[in-house]
Amino acid sequence: MDKKALGRLLRTKRKELKISLIEMASGNNLSPSYLSSLERGNVDKTRYDKMLKIAKGYRVPLDTVKTAFKADAKEAEESAHMDIILKQIAADEKLKLRKLFQQVLEDGEMGKNAKLLVIRLYEHIYHKKLL
Repeated sequence: MDKKALGRLLRTKRKELKISLIEMASGNNLSPSYLSSLERGNVDKTRYDKMLKIAKGYRVPLDTVKTAFKADAKEAEESAHMDIILKQIAADEKLKLRKLFQQVLEDGEMGKNAKLLVIRLYEHIYHKKLL
């Protein structure tokens, strides 16, 4: 299936579902102009996360969407998994940073001004007021 055929299929599916283009867009966190281009077959390539939203929103198999975009499914899936891993690493680093802040604040030898500096730093990084 090419992108023009996919566009015709998606438009037909959306009309069968009795959903407007705007409703489809807002329900799947995609722009109406993007979906309009997609339904006309004017989108050359797209990211894997958008393919997932398209398949779910229009209730078509993901493989149909992948095939139409001639996407390297393995590469796209690996990219999505890499994003998840990077988010987990970032979360772990924040946890380590919070533990470090806690240790510094509990340090009995640290002066009041130094502790206030650490608190201000924490508030700046996490956008949360402690005092």
